Amino acid sequence: MVEWYCATGFLVGPKQVMTCYNAIRPIRLVNGKEYKLDQVYIYFEENATIDEELDLSEIEGERGVYKLLPLDRMVDQYFVEKMVIEEIQIEWNYLNDFAVLEFVPDKVPPNIQYLVPSYHQQIKEFQYIHVFGYPDDTSREQFKEYYHNRDEYNNKKVDLYNQVKRDTRFFQRKIVSVSNSGTLASDNTPLSMGTHRCLTLGGMSGGPIATDQSGSNKFVAMHLGRFKSIDHAFSICINNPAFVYNYFRHVATNQQFIIQHGLEQYKQYYDQIKLNHPKGNEW
Repeated sequence: MVEWYCATGFLVGPKQVMTCYNAIRPIRLVNGKEYKLDQVYIYFEENATIDEELDLSEIEGERGVYKLLPLDRMVDQYFVEKMVIEEIQIEWNYLNDFAVLEFVPDKVPPNIQYLVPSYHQQIKEFQYIHVFGYPDDTSREQFKEYYHNRDEYNNKKVDLYNQVKRDTRFFQRKIVSVSNSGTLASDNTPLSMGTHRCLTLGGMSGGPIATDQSGSNKFVAMHLGRFKSIDHAFSICINNPAFVYNYFRHVATNQQFIIQHGLEQYKQYYDQIKLNHPKGNEW
């Protein structure tokens, strides 16, 4: 039996796609039943309504669909501490919850445009946070459960659900959620996770986060998800050391790419992490 799981991913290089690790983890429990990861695909059209724009029964032949291969998880050997949500002192469920995948060699989409980290910008200085993603088809009851703890929504959840359903044409459409509240980077420890208050739903995990200060074709963090009992959504910032290691292992792998995209300062930060890491000489 096949069980589909949907999340968001985005291009970070000529052949590379980034998403959250929890979206492509090898084993997943669904209603008490264990499923093993078999195939990963990405779909590049604006809308992704199942059985309308996208037929999962014939996924290989669908226009705009590309198969992806997960790259190695060496990051888990060198960075073994779980990410921490400092504001509430809770560990995230997954170790290093980010992943890089590559297109299969014989089928790479043409005219690729991708995002690069906006490390040289002041990540903490912004007016607005933008989260991009593809929300799953969501029932009214699921929507209420997601936001049962949001005070500003408690009295108008049905109206809000109807608005989102109308504006996104029954979900499964690319949306941009905007907020002016959040902490994407920490002064205390780069291991900590960021928070934001953008309205997000299941399926948007793995989506890129930008701000009004991050610049064109840049991202500053990635949306990971939320706990239903907590009034925040969570992100991993591009200054997280494990994230930086994984980015230079799989994406910014040569000097030409680094210079082309103005990543020299980011590379210096990587070199500093490598120098200070007890096993950095193995990288």
